[in-house]
Amino acid sequence: MSLKRGDINIKHKGLRINNMGEFFIERFDANMYHERRKHKWDGDEKLTIEIKYFKDKEEEKSVVLDRDATVGDLLLKVGARHLYKHPYSVADNMVDDRRKIYTLNQSDIYKVI
Repeated sequence: MSLKRGDINIKHKGLRINNMGEFFIERFDANMYHERRKHKWDGDEKLTIEIKYFKDKEEEKSVVLDRDATVGDLLLKVGARHLYKHPYSVADNMVDDRRKIYTLNQSDIYKVI
């Protein structure tokens, strides 16, 4: 209604009018802002991957690595020797250290020893 009356002094989150009287919506995506601060990007392509992990009785942590890094690179960075997927007690669930990071499920939480 303010626009119909010619009022260009709009005070509403996301709605803007520039000096030429053009009306537009400005959106700030806080989640994407944090993603762009955490990861490397090339345009709209994310070049890094975040893997969540924990050590025995420690809180969950995460590490960000290049997409072409290996599990061995991840282990070196976090100071561990082995990476396990759930269920953690099964020896068959140890992840090979030559495996590429991009093949891991980013929504899983891994255990490092």
